[in-house]
Amino acid sequence: MVSVFGKLFLTLLVVYSAYLVNFKCSQLNETPLEHSSEVVLHPLSHHHNQICDGYNAGVNFAEPYLSKVHEFLDEHVHSHPYYKEYEVDSKLQLVKGKYLEIVHPYVIQLWQLIEVAEVHIYDHLVELYAHLKGQYESVVAPKITEIKEKYL
Repeated sequence: MVSVFGKLFLTLLVVYSAYLVNFKCSQLNETPLEHSSEVVLHPLSHHHNQICDGYNAGVNFAEPYLSKVHEFLDEHVHSHPYYKEYEVDSKLQLVKGKYLEIVHPYVIQLWQLIEVAEVHIYDHLVELYAHLKGQYESVVAPKITEIKEKYL
C-alpha cells in the first residue's frame, strides 16, 4: 500500500514536471533577451536549462515515432465514417478553444504561483544549508578534531 507521503511526493513530482514542460521550457525557448535577464534574476535557471535540454532531446528522439502515430490516426481514426459523421474534429477544436478561453488563464496563474513558490523554497533551503554548515563548522568539526587529537 502506498503511503500518503508517497502519494503527495508523486503528485508534487507530476505537477512540477508539468510546470517545467508546459511553462518553464516554453519560456526558455521564447527569446534569448528575456532569458538572459532571467538567468541573472532566477537562481535555478541553470537547472531549468539542463532539464529543458533533456526534455527537448527526448522530444527530438520521439518525433519520428509520433509522426507514425499521427499517420496511424489519420489512416484509421480520422478517416472513419463516424469520425466524419459526428464532426469529432470540430468538437475537439471547440473544446480546445473553450479551454484556451476559460481554463488556460488560470493554469498560467498556477504556473506563476509555482514559480514564486519554487524561488521561496530554494531561498529557504539555501538558508537552512548555510545554518547547518555553520553549525557543523562551529560545533561538530571542533569536536571531531578534538577526538582525533585525543585518540589518534
